[in-house]
Amino acid sequence: ISAMERQKVITPTRDVVNDFGECPKCHKGRVKEINGNSRNGKYHGYFCDNEKCKFGIPGTWGGTTVSKEMVTQLLENGKTSVLKFKSTKGTSYQASLGLDKSFKVIMNFVNKK
Repeated sequence: ISAMERQKVITPTRDVVNDFGECPKCHKGRVKEINGNSRNGKYHGYFCDNEKCKFGIPGTWGGTTVSKEMVTQLLENGKTSVLKFKSTKGTSYQASLGLDKSFKVIMNFVNKK
């Protein structure tokens, strides 16, 4: 691999795809869908564009792709509808994604009865 090709591989890139509105954490930035490349590989997620704010929603959670609809539900309602996930052992389970008091993404598990 040439030095020029290596530079292309490790040069971070970032593409803003969609704007989801005001950040619920800082109320100064906007939550945007970001696709990018970093030295650690490709990434996709939804992040506040205020550099001082660390709010973000990963592009995948528990093996499930976080859709635009899920992000809208999280930002508007603080939680998503119930979703299906798969554990690392292959077991299926149900949970909704939510935001805790510090605006971190959490899972709210559905109890089987």
